[in-house]
Amino acid sequence: MRLGFVELLMPFLFVAMPSVLMLGSPLHILASATLSTIGVVGLTVAFAGWLVRHLHLIERVLIGAGALMVMWPEGVDSMDPMILATRLIGFCVLVFFAFRIFLSRPAVADPSNARNL
Repeated sequence: MRLGFVELLMPFLFVAMPSVLMLGSPLHILASATLSTIGVVGLTVAFAGWLVRHLHLIERVLIGAGALMVMWPEGVDSMDPMILATRLIGFCVLVFFAFRIFLSRPAVADPSNARNL
């Protein structure tokens, strides 16, 4: 049920980015596939609330906002500075939280230091 929004969003991506349907030049197809994949993974993480550990509410909201910013409904060939800035900010938010989450995960115990009880 939580991931239904991502399924609902995909048809809108087909309209906003026709290259997702493999229509257009190879560069447009690659850019659309990359942007939509990053966005869908980001939204899935935001709605699931878990990446490597449980996410706090503020992390979930900001990751979801970053994912929506990456998938802004405009063609990938748009050179509008606002669209480019929006996608870049969204990508930076996702990268920041990915590094933050992966660096804050609990350390795994080293099996060579295990004591025999």
